[in-house]
Amino acid sequence: QWDALHLNVYACLICGKYFQGRGPSSQAYFHSLDEDHHVFINMETKKTYVLPEGYEVKSKSLDDIRFVVDPRLPKDEVMRIDKEPRVAWDMLGRKYIPGFVGMNNIKANDYLNVVIQLLSHVPPLRNFFMLEDLSGKPQLAQRAAILVRKIWNPKAFKAHVSPHELLQEVALRSSKRFTLTEQSDPVDFLNWFLNNLHLALGGSKSKPGTSIVQWRRWQ
Repeated sequence: QWDALHLNVYACLICGKYFQGRGPSSQAYFHSLDEDHHVFINMETKKTYVLPEGYEVKSKSLDDIRFVVDPRLPKDEVMRIDKEPRVAWDMLGRKYIPGFVGMNNIKANDYLNVVIQLLSHVPPLRNFFMLEDLSGKPQLAQRAAILVRKIWNPKAFKAHVSPHELLQEVALRSSKRFTLTEQSDPVDFLNWFLNNLHLALGGSKSKPGTSIVQWRRWQ
């Protein structure tokens, strides 16, 4: 029931705003008319459409954009991350190191940023998020995984990432206990996030070691 709220989400590839649906009565449709922004990507299927006409674009030229939306690296490349530090360049030719990029502080979400940066450098958890197919898991797990993959993306357009999608899900799941507009204690958030991430990955409330979050080798 919770995840149904997030189905059929489209992002405008011009300004980055998110909308639900792309039909004639959708906000994406009116956005295309009002703002003259016409290319949208479905955040689940990664299919790209032109609005208001509504036809799909299958051009190979959009592959880089699809990759940036949800970066996926082969297993051998992921397993070499800590052995072979990699240097990359963004679209403006500026050098950056994947894994060591900035995160947008939208308003007062630095408490979340520091936790995600920390967890994205725990190798077993990072590698799990980069390699596992979590498409059938709750949105909290999916969005956390996508953000980790973006942090480690060697083909990023910019050397910083936005936690906005994860923040939206955190605010929803926590009943606005954690938001982007009010500061929170990072330790308090870490405890909440790990507990809820454990459950989102199918972990048991009473049985230890039932998800990667409670994996004993790195606990």
